[in-house]
Amino acid sequence: RLQLVLTFEDDNTEQKDLFYFVCGDVILDNEYYFINNKLWYKANEEYISRLTYEIDNIRFIAPDILQLNEWDDAQHTGPNGEFRYNQSHSLHVCLDHKTVKIDGENGRIEFCDLLKENNGSVHLIHVKKDCGAALRALFAQGFVSSELYAEDKQFQTKVHGADLKQEAPALTDDHKRTLANLNGRHINQFEIVYAIYDNTGSHRVPQNPRTTSDWLNGTLTTFAKVDLVNRVSSMRAKGYHVALTRIKPYPI
Repeated sequence: RLQLVLTFEDDNTEQKDLFYFVCGDVILDNEYYFINNKLWYKANEEYISRLTYEIDNIRFIAPDILQLNEWDDAQHTGPNGEFRYNQSHSLHVCLDHKTVKIDGENGRIEFCDLLKENNGSVHLIHVKKDCGAALRALFAQGFVSSELYAEDKQFQTKVHGADLKQEAPALTDDHKRTLANLNGRHINQFEIVYAIYDNTGSHRVPQNPRTTSDWLNGTLTTFAKVDLVNRVSSMRAKGYHVALTRIKPYPI
């Protein structure tokens, strides 16, 4: 069998069957097909309608409410483009690359990219420039970190104590106090926010958008919707709120 070896940002590697990493969807003769866990599925109209209903049941938050900056393609490009975008937020706690190491585990986990307190809630914002099946990594990031925070005391303690990978720029004392003040908060005070930048010309937001599907028109393919709905269901079961936003600019 073909094996694929991945090297992550923290230099840890993972080797698995190539087909483990294969995911996505195609449209053939106006029929929707997607592959997941090595199996192909055909999505009929009823299934597509049900998926759309589930997506529209996820709250959409305007990026302005979250005080998210616009994406600058000239500045936020290349391998470190997302990191530079996240670092541009002076009103948030930027935790991009500031990962948590759990004893006995090889990899390191990011709590979130950007953290923002807003009207008594804590937004844990995960950022990605992409669309379609490639958003799988984004949805997994939010799911894995939220699950660890809900269930792993060591992970919680390291987040609260700012015991994170030391990468420039260093966290300020105010940032550390914000993390410390998370201690004692109930899970239902946290909202996982997936912040997606997709400026693909054909993925236009329609006039007078009313639903989450409208705001993310074209960004979420069938596979992405299936993966997202499954992740959201699991995170809600833990007590989290979950929301989506689309970073400006986007085609209208």
